[in-house]
Amino acid sequence: MPRMDKKDETPNSERTIETIRGPNPIDVLVGRRVRSHRIAAGMSEEKLGAVIGVPVAKLQAYERGEKRFGANLLYEVSIALGCLPMVFFEDG
Repeated sequence: MPRMDKKDETPNSERTIETIRGPNPIDVLVGRRVRSHRIAAGMSEEKLGAVIGVPVAKLQAYERGEKRFGANLLYEVSIALGCLPMVFFEDG
């Protein structure tokens, strides 16, 4: 029997299927906020990619929410952009 998540009582397998259909909304939100902070910092995709060691195409996928930022990479992005990692998750 699949493990039930206490938060929403949805089996893990069903949640996984939902994320296969498209980018996870949280990944999209984080990616948009990274892009917004990068632009506000006056940093190009090329520069941020070089600083965090990621090719531009992969950074674009992260910013679109197609790839999920790992905690370590998100931390590196926050250092490069001069902000705290939590700004990528805060409301409005």
